[in-house]
Amino acid sequence: MNALEGETGLEAQDHLDQLDMLIEHFRPIEKLFQLMGAVAPDALGGASLVRSSSEIGLNLSAQFRETLERVLKKH
Repeated sequence: MNALEGETGLEAQDHLDQLDMLIEHFRPIEKLFQLMGAVAPDALGGASLVRSSSEIGLNLSAQFRETLERVLKKH
């Protein structure tokens, strides 16, 4: 719904704030994938770094999912 469909300015701002919050919560996951893409698995320690990064990614993804569910339950 937008302002033309009856959404108030406060509701529109609330949606923008929630979108900004979701983007901020997703940023660490995005950076992790950039790091993983830059690591050569066959380089010294590369495979270990990729495995560690995948564990971090799973935890960040779970946190992001919780945040997303919390925001979506409000609506």
